[in-house]
Amino acid sequence: MYSYIIIVCVIFFNIKELILKNKCIRWAGNFYGLKLQAFTLSEVLITLGIIGVVAAMTLPALVSKYRTFVLQQQFRKFYSILQTAVQKVQFDMGENVRCYYRDSQGVVGNWVDCPTFYNEIAKQMNVIQTCKGKALEHGCLPPESYKPLEEVFAGGDNYDGMQIYKENCTGFSSEFIETKNTVYVLNGGFLLILYDYNGRAPLFIVDINGKRRPNKYGYDLFSFKFEKENDSDSYIKLEPNTRCIYIEKGGFSTSDFMNLINRGKADF
Repeated sequence: MYSYIIIVCVIFFNIKELILKNKCIRWAGNFYGLKLQAFTLSEVLITLGIIGVVAAMTLPALVSKYRTFVLQQQFRKFYSILQTAVQKVQFDMGENVRCYYRDSQGVVGNWVDCPTFYNEIAKQMNVIQTCKGKALEHGCLPPESYKPLEEVFAGGDNYDGMQIYKENCTGFSSEFIETKNTVYVLNGGFLLILYDYNGRAPLFIVDINGKRRPNKYGYDLFSFKFEKENDSDSYIKLEPNTRCIYIEKGGFSTSDFMNLINRGKADF
């Protein structure tokens, strides 16, 4: 008990004064009528054990929060660059660029201009390498590639139904991404992964962390689409891909990160 009184005392007294005048030690000794004495080994071990337990409980949460903050900042940076590139290319190509869905399910739309649209966007974002098929073999993807979407749908928090995946999302299967789809490696290490070889669909995946880990959906892998509410709308909007929702356990959706950016929040 003697040692614990000293520890509590340290919290309330200036440490410099404690070192110079030994206030807490003298106070604890006077309180118990004891002579000054050192900590026992058991008291030191118990104190260190308490510190270790507290650290073990708090450090994982702090590390996780920091990693999330870093990825959010990378998402913010990529989104800003992509948004600027999309607006610039639309201005250069004219208002009626035909590369968009006009329904929330990503079924109805017009994507005649998508291949040209993607090429021009990649140029604006300073493309370093382009892989039209065999992206894994040619080094456009991380060596370990990504978790197959079949497994993500089966075990993710936002399970969107294996049937929907089979009918509408097979262009983002691991086989297509690694061997068939076009992948752009952009300045800054970002990866832009199109839905198929020619980029004929107005939806795509981005890896905001490039070839570095974690390479997980909902952590550094996010999916977008181009959308218009009506064919007569002047400009295409960059929106989350809500048709094929893939989030690995513990991750965040594209909508989550975009909402944080729109609200101007810096972290979670």
